[in-house]
Amino acid sequence: MENAAPDDDIIRDWWEDLTPRDAAALRHCSSLIEVAVHRQGLALMRRLPWPKSRLEYGAGLAQVLAHVKKDDHRPIMAVCGFRKWRATKPELLSERRFERLLATRAVEDLTVGLIRLVQMMDGRCNVAELGQWMRWWPREGDSGFNRVLRQVAQDYYAADIPA
Repeated sequence: MENAAPDDDIIRDWWEDLTPRDAAALRHCSSLIEVAVHRQGLALMRRLPWPKSRLEYGAGLAQVLAHVKKDDHRPIMAVCGFRKWRATKPELLSERRFERLLATRAVEDLTVGLIRLVQMMDGRCNVAELGQWMRWWPREGDSGFNRVLRQVAQDYYAADIPA
């Protein structure tokens, strides 16, 4: 996202303090409940100033961030987005997979989709932006196209347009 949110520092600090052992444990959790009861998953959820209705997204974020190897401050979709205009190389995230990600509403499915995205990016991803996506991504039952989805779509389709 363009502007730093108050919880960006919390998310980055938590990720920087994550030990390889804890990251491995979080990566191997088979459910968000397992992540939520892991000491590091719980630590992130407690630090985040998110409403209680979003805490399961905090667990999902902990599992996604456990896959990140390097914090890349560039917008995620600018790195892996659409490459039609100056096609020097294909996009990392196909348009079909991108559309599927945008349609995702269940927190478990969003977590899996973002883990796959981080893996496609070889573990180099914008940690704070992942946090903002998890915080503001629409939930099941939400309708419409919120500001996060709009920004993600704009970044994806403008990935190879010079700023």
